Amino acid sequence: AVTSTVLQAGYHPGQSLTVMNQGGSSITFAAATTSRVVEGTNAVIQSFTAAEFRWCELDSRWYKQR
Repeated sequence: AVTSTVLQAGYHPGQSLTVMNQGGSSITFAAATTSRVVEGTNAVIQSFTAAEFRWCELDSRWYKQR
């Protein structure tokens, strides 16, 4: 498994980002304050799937889209 993943800050409000996991193990993000992903360690991308995120400039966090 890949753990403690961090995303770079977004550049503009509403920016979208797609993270594709093409590996054989899951990707888990670091805590929200470190990873910039609002769900923190609860944000997991399973192998061979993708997740889309949107940047919110108000709290400087990525929000995983459902």
